[in-house]
Amino acid sequence: METLSYETIIDAPRQKVWDILWNPETYSEWTQFFGAGSTMKSDWKVGGKTYFLNNQGEGMVSTIDSLDEPNQVVFKHLGMVDKDGNEDTQSKEVMEWNGSFEKYF
Repeated sequence: METLSYETIIDAPRQKVWDILWNPETYSEWTQFFGAGSTMKSDWKVGGKTYFLNNQGEGMVSTIDSLDEPNQVVFKHLGMVDKDGNEDTQSKEVMEWNGSFEKYF
């Protein structure tokens, strides 16, 4: 699997950055540039469910692999969600990338 890495250094307290990234009121503001209307729904538990959805309710289902607020969160992507809330974690298309990680630290 290909590894992509991006880095942005933000000159602000960690808790402030965390709050802006993951607060429901501000999440859709910074994600609008690549997915207008994006939302994130999470139980914020390691091994629990996290949904990254567009404004039609479609998107990705993931889990939190590790969590150390406000220092890091690692999401493990599991599959896709359709607008009816059905999860696809086994199709050929999903199997090409499921198990990939997205890390914020």
